Amino acid sequence: MELLGETMEASKSDKAENMSFASWLKMNHPKQAKQDIFSLKVLSMLLLKSKAVHSRILQIKDIGEIESLIEKFRINKGINIYIGDKKTAYITALSAYEDYLQYLQNEHNENNERTEPEGSGDADKESVDGDETDEMKVSFTESRNYKYTRPSDLEYFGTHYSIRNWTQAYVQTLKCLFEDYPDQISSMRGKSIRGKEKIDIADTVGSDAMVAPRKIADDLFLETNESATDIVKKMGLFLNLCNVDYNEVKVRYSFSRNNRRQVNTVHLSDGSVDIGDQAAKVEETFEGVDFAPYRKLLIEKFSKGFRIDSGLDMRRFRSFWETMYRKELTESNEDIRKRINYITIRCNDFVYLPEMMMTEQTAERIFAYITECFQDGKIAVYFDALYKEFENEFEGKRINNSEMLKSYLSFANNGRFYIHKNYLTKDAHAKVNPTDEVRNYMITIGVPVTVDDLKAALSHINADAVYWAVAGSHSAEFVRNQKGEYFHADIIQFTQQEIDTITEMIQRAIDDKGYMGGKELTDAIEVKLPTVMERYPFLEWLGLRDVIAYKLRDMFSFKGKIISPYGQNLSMTEVFAHFALMRDYFTLEQLNSLKRDLDTPIYFDSVYANSLRINADEFVSRDQAAFDIEATDAAISRFCTGDYIALRKISFFGSFPDSGFPWNDFLLEHYVAEFSKDFKLMHSGFTAGKPVGAIVRRSSRYNDFDELLSAELAVSGIPLDRENALQYLVDNGLLARKNYGKIEQVLSTAKQQRLTKG
Repeated sequence: MELLGETMEASKSDKAENMSFASWLKMNHPKQAKQDIFSLKVLSMLLLKSKAVHSRILQIKDIGEIESLIEKFRINKGINIYIGDKKTAYITALSAYEDYLQYLQNEHNENNERTEPEGSGDADKESVDGDETDEMKVSFTESRNYKYTRPSDLEYFGTHYSIRNWTQAYVQTLKCLFEDYPDQISSMRGKSIRGKEKIDIADTVGSDAMVAPRKIADDLFLETNESATDIVKKMGLFLNLCNVDYNEVKVRYSFSRNNRRQVNTVHLSDGSVDIGDQAAKVEETFEGVDFAPYRKLLIEKFSKGFRIDSGLDMRRFRSFWETMYRKELTESNEDIRKRINYITIRCNDFVYLPEMMMTEQTAERIFAYITECFQDGKIAVYFDALYKEFENEFEGKRINNSEMLKSYLSFANNGRFYIHKNYLTKDAHAKVNPTDEVRNYMITIGVPVTVDDLKAALSHINADAVYWAVAGSHSAEFVRNQKGEYFHADIIQFTQQEIDTITEMIQRAIDDKGYMGGKELTDAIEVKLPTVMERYPFLEWLGLRDVIAYKLRDMFSFKGKIISPYGQNLSMTEVFAHFALMRDYFTLEQLNSLKRDLDTPIYFDSVYANSLRINADEFVSRDQAAFDIEATDAAISRFCTGDYIALRKISFFGSFPDSGFPWNDFLLEHYVAEFSKDFKLMHSGFTAGKPVGAIVRRSSRYNDFDELLSAELAVSGIPLDRENALQYLVDNGLLARKNYGKIEQVLSTAKQQRLTKG
């Protein structure tokens, strides 16, 4: 009752906002108008009470915010309110309000168009197809709005990845960065890349608190509930974190005006959607109406589509009619629209004649293909898969994407199939689960299959659904055998004796050193259990490790390439830290051996934090350090007379006090990084080879390595271009090689400093 009272009270203050939306609803969705208005009022109260929104829904004018709410309801994440059986009603009402906001935006765009000269009226001179736009490249330095854009290609250090949305671009970029810079990406676990707001990277446990987590590595998830603009900003921040040059990562995208679907829908009892026949969308009789002139004019003058709600297109239609038929079109705009609607198919803002979208022969082949899929036992056929199957036949026609194909099939369906949001079915209440179909197929085939072959074999399913079934965050039963190739865990069967032997090997390693490497385990299996590999010759070491991880998931923790006691989830960072911490002495070769066993880079930050490097090849425990810090800092000061000095420029250590070990550049590097009070180390990272970077006074004005590099280049006297700058920094011992991710920003700052100093 309290909620009902608040709802009635809110209706008074919402009245002005409701009126235009209510009027729009009555015209477009008369049967559900009252229910939608009431649903939004109740939902506003619930969301405000839970602080999920900061204003009533009808005060929200950002389409993206409404889209986000709809998505949260669909995936049941990020909304902490009880909605019971009202989920479908709330999503329907929110979707209607989203369409209304889109209508307002279209009207605004149309009003802008009216302020421009109409020109000669030649339709051929104006492209009205909102999908035909030039591709652009993302900028990580300029502030841009990427709303209503779609990316198409990601290039990472010369390798191209096909992408269809910003989430895919974000996830693929982070996967690539993790492969090359595991330390930097892993360091963001449980943190925000912006240093505030929500967490961007989390482990499996932390991902439960995310709205839309996507797996980027073993036990590492990325929050993808971001707008397109925020995704681009965060991609840039992650590139900065890894010191990756912006020129090495390119994302191509384009704008699309066709960004909303406007179709008449019927919600079935199971929550699915049936569009039905668009031919039945207009309950009108047109006795005596000759549609031939309308068809002829649309084909000849609006070959790229007619904007049905556009005043500009209506004026052009009337003008073309008068020119073509030598008489004025006397019918009202409303009647003309009804007639055009009756003979056309609507796709977003545009309408098309059926023959403009595809030939009758193509339509027959598509329906025959769908029928054959259902005869073969398929439960659903996905529009995206259909579009890709027949894409070549749409060339020269007006079907440019799966949404347009869906609109056509809705028109031509004649009740044969039930049309849902992403697919069509033969049975109105068919339960569609792409993962079940993928699982059944992979168990039946009984061998590893590539993702491309899997998509081809299950071509009736959306390609993305197939991929996420085997590679998504909840896909442990689908085991990766090697890059791009998977099998189902059930096709691998171990005897009880084999399970006991494997368990014993893992436990023995854990008892000895606290963990076992995945490669270490598979190498041991090849020696001690050769019959396993004889039985399954297709198994790669990665597939063998991960299928064991799946089958023994209740006995041990498998995190990436590390096996540890159940519940501990040791990371690679922790393994290298443990390796260094537990030894009084070890060598670089031992680290390389561990690197080979674990099939991973050396995590030098963890090693340096838990040991002391005394030369190029040797490390000792930190408790063996015997530095006279005051005297050592004084010795460094004799060389560093300014704010900083390149590490390599200190090569004579006669004035340095005894430290228990002979002084060298490796010991000096570690001393400055971990022990000095007056100095700090600025560099691009610890490496196995020659130390590089700068020893910097803590009292200096330099806060980070980029500032120091810019200052050095500004006074260097060299031409400030990429090639000369990188060569100079390498020659002067500040970089190990001619590659620095943020060199362009460094150069830009250096140029400004040089200009300022004259």
